This record gives sequence, C-alpha cells and structure tokens, in this order.
Amino acid sequence: GHGIKQDLKAAFANFTAAAKAGGVGGMNGLGYLYLYGLGVNQDTEIAVNWFNQAAEQGNAEAYYNLGALYITGIGVNHREYQKALKFFTLATKKGHVLAMHKLALMNLQGIGKKPSCESALPIFKLVSERA
Repeated sequence: GHGIKQDLKAAFANFTAAAKAGGVGGMNGLGYLYLYGLGVNQDTEIAVNWFNQAAEQGNAEAYYNLGALYITGIGVNHREYQKALKFFTLATKKGHVLAMHKLALMNLQGIGKKPSCESALPIFKLVSERA
C-alpha cells in the first residue's frame, strides 16, 4: 500500500496462509507473485495453477489474469483467444472493468471472433460508466 514499506516475504506468507484457508484472494495473490517472480522464483506454471484455483471459485481478478495470459500466450503453451474471451467474459460478468475493456477491444478488433462494433460499443459504454 501507499506509505507502507513493501515486504514480499510477508506478502508471500500472508497469501499462502489465506490460500491454505481457502481464500481466493490469497490464491490469486500467490499467482501474481509467481507470475512476476516477486519474492519467489518466477514460475508461470505455478502462477497459472494458482489463478485456476481461484477462478474455479469465481474470483474475478483470477478470471482477468487468466484471460491476460491466454491472450498473450504468457505462462500457457500458446495464445488461445477463445479461452481469453471466456475468462474476460466471466470477469466482465462480475464487474471487472479492465476485463470489460479487453473484451470490448477483442470484439472491436475481431480477436478470437468476428469483428463487431455492435458488440463492442455496449461494453465500451460500461467501461466509461465505471472507470
């Protein structure tokens, strides 16, 4: 947070305790630490595993993170636009604004589907209302 010294060791310990207790925020947090190698050795496979565990319980941030990985191909075997669409759609349904923006762009640009301004416009409208 702002004004607090960053302590990655404490973050890892707290996320681990939360994840062990079934907390989806802890699972997603561990995924983030492993994805970027923050306080741990970078390991995208472990990151994806943690994101998947959080997503299985409906965590919007985990849905977004998985969508971002599948659209870029980072941490997964290759780019999978259909999976990116799926995860951005799930996150959007939970009100995740960044996922809405990514989903709107995918609709507009025809990434993983046929380009459609008609589909993109209402999603962009949601983004503008919530951003």
